[in-house]
Formats: sequence, structure tokens, C-alpha cells
Amino acid sequence: DFTVLNLFALSQGMLTFSGPMAASDFGHPHNDPWTESECWRTLASLGMRVKVEAQNPYQGKTDGILWGSNLSNIVHLLGTPYFPFVQNGILLLEDIGEEAYAIDRMLMQLHHAGILKQQRALIFGHFNGVDSHTEAARAYPHGALAEVWRTRLDIPVVTGFPFGHVAYKATLPIGKTAVLDINPEHYTLEVQ
Repeated sequence: DFTVLNLFALSQGMLTFSGPMAASDFGHPHNDPWTESECWRTLASLGMRVKVEAQNPYQGKTDGILWGSNLSNIVHLLGTPYFPFVQNGILLLEDIGEEAYAIDRMLMQLHHAGILKQQRALIFGHFNGVDSHTEAARAYPHGALAEVWRTRLDIPVVTGFPFGHVAYKATLPIGKTAVLDINPEHYTLEVQ
């Protein structure tokens, strides 16, 4: 997963991008036009602005270093010299094929390692690729993750960001300062 390269580069102070892939996204016969146009705009300007319609219990602005992406790979890098210790960050997470209980366990590992308390916000992208009809999914649905983590953290936890293993996704400048502007009906993530 490209997350490992992004995070190693971030640990060395380098700026990278995470977003659509040339073959699986741009090469797909039904590629998403917004994804492609936003990718080229972000690469040209080194910035982005994405507004997400989502109900949330927060209001206000925070800023921090934008980082993250695939949760499994982030957790696997803990304890290695390739893990970037980002203070005052905005951590964006996504994954594929992981049940909510496994995502919760990985978040708990980041929490106990002290990573989450160093962040200013947590953004959930897409956690897809799981059969919602399994016993595990019914017992702990993905939709409950944000509510659980809102009770555990003293930072905003927002959901629905267009990123992950989906066709409709933003391009993220990993390592740049981002501003998260939250209202009860929507939020905006902006990097200039």
C-alpha cells in the first residue's frame, strides 16, 4: 500500500500525495471525472479544498499537518524508524476489508501508543469491502465507530471524507498544513 511510502517520506520531512492510482482509477473505463480533475488541480497547486455534507456534533476550526491514510499500514509502522511522529496533526484514516471491531482495535493501539492524543482532529474516509450481513458487522457496525471514538477523544472526529478504496476520492497533500472547518451540517478540509 502506498501509505507506507507516504509515511516514510513524511518521517524524512518530505511532501507526498495520496490519491487515485493511474491504472485502477484513471485507467478504469468508468473513472470518476471529479477525482481526476481534483487530482490534477491538487498536483498543480499543491492545495485542495473538499466540502463534505455530514451531520456532526462539532463547530469550529482547527489546523494541523495532514497525514495518514490506510489504517492497517499506519499501525504496522508503529515502533519502526519509518513511523512519522506528527504532533498537532489532522489524521485521515481509511481501510478496506476490515470489520469495525478490527478497526477499533487498531485505533486503540494508536491511542495507547500516544499517537491520537497528539492530533487535533480525526477524519474517517471510507472503510469498505466488508459484508455488512456478517455476525461481526451486525454486532459492531462501521457506522458506530465514529460515535465510540467521539466519546474516547477530546478532538473532533468527522466522517464521510471522500477517500479510500473508492472511485470518488480526493488527492491529499500528505505533510502540508490543513485547515478543518466544521459546522453541524458539513465540514471543509482545505490545504493551501
